[in-house]
Amino acid sequence: MKCRTQVIVATLIGVSCIGCSSLDVRDQHLVSGPYPGVRHWPTFVKQRFEPSESPIDFKFGPIELPFLLADLPLSAGLDTMLLPADIIDPIKRHHEEVKTGK
Repeated sequence: MKCRTQVIVATLIGVSCIGCSSLDVRDQHLVSGPYPGVRHWPTFVKQRFEPSESPIDFKFGPIELPFLLADLPLSAGLDTMLLPADIIDPIKRHHEEVKTGK
């Protein structure tokens, strides 16, 4: 039991170090609609393996792969919890556009 807890904690720490695709996509407004983190996940993984010119963008290559794989179900869970907001937000935006005449 203690070993299982340690593995779960280590996985969550690793995922939090590389980021979460669901939080990344919401922070940068990259994708809208339901399940944006899951839909953005392949791009998120691809970006982690592309060379970066930024000196502060740390990438560890293959070491990150298990944490990137663990990120997918965690992002799916977060996207599921935020599904009502993802559905309501475009409706609110549409009503605001109708009111302002855009």
